[in-house]
Amino acid sequence: LPMKIDLRPPTYGGARASKVDYVAFTIPSLLVQEDEAGSRWPIAYALVMDTPLGRIEDEETRTLWQLNKGRGFYRWMCHNLDSNLTIHWGGNNSHVYVECTGQTCEKLRSVGILDDLIKSQLTSLSRIDLCSDLNIEDKPSDFVKERENRRIKAQSFILSADGETVYIGSRKNERYARVYRYHKPHPRAPYLHVEHVFHGASARVAAATLLSEGLTAAIEGAGRIYGWSHPAWKGTAVEASKIPAAKYDRQGGGTVRWLYTTVPQALLQSHATGLIDLQSWYEKFLKSTLEGQGASPPED
Repeated sequence: LPMKIDLRPPTYGGARASKVDYVAFTIPSLLVQEDEAGSRWPIAYALVMDTPLGRIEDEETRTLWQLNKGRGFYRWMCHNLDSNLTIHWGGNNSHVYVECTGQTCEKLRSVGILDDLIKSQLTSLSRIDLCSDLNIEDKPSDFVKERENRRIKAQSFILSADGETVYIGSRKNERYARVYRYHKPHPRAPYLHVEHVFHGASARVAAATLLSEGLTAAIEGAGRIYGWSHPAWKGTAVEASKIPAAKYDRQGGGTVRWLYTTVPQALLQSHATGLIDLQSWYEKFLKSTLEGQGASPPED
């Protein structure tokens, strides 16, 4: 008997697991300009803790801040290993720049204050990301082919060791979308991730819609900008995402802090006093592992 071929279009169940995945804003202050030595961290910290972000800080998380040289226009940045919150300041900037990653947003959401933060910083919001995860097998390139609105023509494709990404719109503009999927065995590989990125005035408009009309209206409005018409988008409802962001647990955060502070000091002191030879220690415990993973050994 001849084989029957089912030509019916696929159906998509489930829902669009959606959430706010990134928030960034500025806090004006002349007190954090320049700062050659990073000594104005207490001022930057106090400004940020005076927002709803202060309600997720406790005695333990206060010990998990890591000071680093800044990037871009900022001289300094401090990163929290528990919440993944990052604070930037210094240079010629008369403000503190605050980044709330997906992990930070998840922590704020868990205690019911993410909307409070967005509302309190609405006029100084510089970026917000609205995302949806679709439990489908389609590639990003397949998803973006089905668009009703093609006014945004710029498109780019990136294939990396981690996964596949398609950008719609220029990353230099106030708004763009990226659609990506991780390769297996990444835990997020089952999901196609659709992310709408808004900067500047567009971020404040998107956030205002979120606050006044809710998550569904914000996600639907973001999708209309790009005209998504894939059945997995048009044929499913929006629901609050329960997919967790990757994060450190508290024990893990303490371990990372120990690795970056206590361990290097102990190794250097032991080498200086002749207890160990650091080069021999490296070759015995690390060299074969790092080279086996394709990493370059440290320079002499």
